[in-house]
Amino acid sequence: MDRIQQKQESRLQPKLSIIFKQQVNRIPQSFGTFYDGEGKYCALAAVSKYFGYDVKAHKMINDAIASSADLIPLTVIERIEGCVPIRCIEEYPHCNCKTKNYYHHSLISLLIHLNDYHQMTFLEIGNWLESKGL
Repeated sequence: MDRIQQKQESRLQPKLSIIFKQQVNRIPQSFGTFYDGEGKYCALAAVSKYFGYDVKAHKMINDAIASSADLIPLTVIERIEGCVPIRCIEEYPHCNCKTKNYYHHSLISLLIHLNDYHQMTFLEIGNWLESKGL
C-alpha cells in the first residue's frame, strides 16, 4: 500500500483513541499475555481483533508463539502503526516514564508497554492516546 492509500485509509477509520474508548473497551483485558485462553486480550491483541485479525485462533494452533511479529501478520501491524500520522521520530508519541523496556518509536511496543508495565485499562489507553492527538 502506498502513502496516498494509507492517508486515505487513515481518514476513513476512527482515531486509535476512539477505537480503544468505544470498541476495544468492550473486550475483556489481559496483562502479560496477548491472549489468556479465557477470552481476555492485551491492548495489541484487542486492537488487532478490531482490525479483523483474532490472535485467539492462531494462539490455539501453536501456543509456543510468543512474539507479536509471529502472532500478528505484518499487514495488521502496518495498519496499527499507520494510525500514527507522525513520521518524524522526535515527534513520535512515547511514555515519559523512566523504564527502558520498550522501543520508543513503535506504536506496537507502546501499546504493550502501556498495557503491561502501567496496567492501563483500554479506556485509560484511549484517553492517553487522545491526549497525544491519536
